[in-house]
Amino acid sequence: MKFSRVIGKIDPQLIEQAEERLSKVFLELAVRYDNKHVGTGYGGDSLIFSLMYPVAHVATLNLPTAGTQGTMYFWNPKFILKQSIKGLRIVCAHEAWHAIYMHPMRRGSRNPKLWNIAVDYIVNGTVMEDFKARGHDAVAEFSKNLGRFMTLPQFCELIKNPYAKIPGFEDIVPVATDPNAPVVELPAPDEDRELTPEECQELEKREKRVKASFFYADPDLGEDMKSPERIYELLYNLLPKCPKCGALGMYQKPKKKDDKKDGQEKGKGDKGDKGKKKDKGKGKDKSDQHEHGDGEPCDCPGHEPGDQDGDGQNDQGQGNGQGDADGSCDHCGGGMDIFGLGGLVDDHMDAQESQEKMAKRISEAMEAARKLAGRIPAALEDELGKLTAPIIKWTDVIRCRLLKSRAGNAKNDWTRFRTRPLFSGLLVPRRKSYLSNFGCLLDCSGSMSKDDISFGISQLMGLDDRSEGVIVPADAEVYYDKATKIKKCNAEELTKVKVVGRGGTMFASFFDTYEKNIGKCDFLVIITDGYLLDQDVADMRQPSCDVYWIVTSGASFKAPFGRVFELHQ
Repeated sequence: MKFSRVIGKIDPQLIEQAEERLSKVFLELAVRYDNKHVGTGYGGDSLIFSLMYPVAHVATLNLPTAGTQGTMYFWNPKFILKQSIKGLRIVCAHEAWHAIYMHPMRRGSRNPKLWNIAVDYIVNGTVMEDFKARGHDAVAEFSKNLGRFMTLPQFCELIKNPYAKIPGFEDIVPVATDPNAPVVELPAPDEDRELTPEECQELEKREKRVKASFFYADPDLGEDMKSPERIYELLYNLLPKCPKCGALGMYQKPKKKDDKKDGQEKGKGDKGDKGKKKDKGKGKDKSDQHEHGDGEPCDCPGHEPGDQDGDGQNDQGQGNGQGDADGSCDHCGGGMDIFGLGGLVDDHMDAQESQEKMAKRISEAMEAARKLAGRIPAALEDELGKLTAPIIKWTDVIRCRLLKSRAGNAKNDWTRFRTRPLFSGLLVPRRKSYLSNFGCLLDCSGSMSKDDISFGISQLMGLDDRSEGVIVPADAEVYYDKATKIKKCNAEELTKVKVVGRGGTMFASFFDTYEKNIGKCDFLVIITDGYLLDQDVADMRQPSCDVYWIVTSGASFKAPFGRVFELHQ
């Protein structure tokens, strides 16, 4: 195997050695599934070979490991040479399964870091299932040739309390991030230029992180967790959300007992604050406190998973946003980032190939694997069928509804006649025609990130220029006084929408009061992330018009009425 392109100044001898190492892996993948007399003794895998070998492979130092965006594979030669043949084969399988399951195309507006962890559980789990099918010890093979891993239940425990000791991972020491540290981004893998000194330091830092304390894998994933969307939703609901900046997965360092005693003694000596401390103590309830690893209560709101989210919400993910901390927040800046504890096998990149083209490539690889007597997991055919099934977009459904309302619901207008039949003396009435009026409720609660809000509003451009309506922001209350009248659903008009609130979520009153405040509507559009309170959903009354729910996240939301459309699909 030869690299189709070499980016940057890389030692030719290094390139030759990396090509030779990859060639050994591809030669083994090309043989029959049950041929254990070549290379590692695992046997071939014609499915992975048919998917990876014909695609262009690029050598680059712009990333510390390997990666793919669908159309080609990128490799760091140093990373290739650091792996054993078995370890490199696991990496190849890891890359191929990301492409096979179309993980880059399925991310949507989800948090990239959390999505990377969710898909790694799926991919590494598939690699382990292949080890089991070949009669090998999946745990031993993965750990020996790539590194130790943390199962999904263990990672859930780590999320709940990163300062507690997880059995088998007692050596993990959470380290606070430096909010003032400069952020250095590496150039794109296909950008052909030399790295700056700062970028070289960043590359070395990331290469060290490749030898992470653990990877994300689980040989015994339950059937209900065989989907990255389900894993993402599980982890998202457990992670803390900063109530100020919306950062996901940032933890404040727990207070030590000695520090608490010093603070109490200092408070006793300050007579001026004595009355204030008494008042503060009386108003605080034990249920508002939570503990970190040392058993001491912490008063940082929004950093307790589950039902303590800082805003008095329930356990359905009603924290602030999905954004990442940039160090500017005085609440979570400098806290511990849980995403930095583990490591990924490869660099996850944005897809540059359509889902349809990728599905075609996978189907061709599966057909080639069958001819070569390869093994194709039964779950893969079901998964591919789901991913390539035709999807009805909400704009397609709404278009039919618009045509119906504009045609006056089949009512005739006898004040005007069609012109063509007039020449023969026929009076044929025209159909009544109207502008389509809609009402839109925009979820502005804390769990909606800025990307979710902008992505949801942009979907209204699917309505044409003959549609006008009112967009009403809402969180724990409906802000009719902040509503925006839209004459045309174009970018210029939609940028006028006001985002207010950023609190909780209570929408039931909207369906009772919208007609009084914004008038009758042909249909209603609800833009939300789907994290609604059960009681709020139960209190909703179905209006007299059609309702369309536009869900911006991967939440498993069930609407009490109307039709639900998930944007991430």
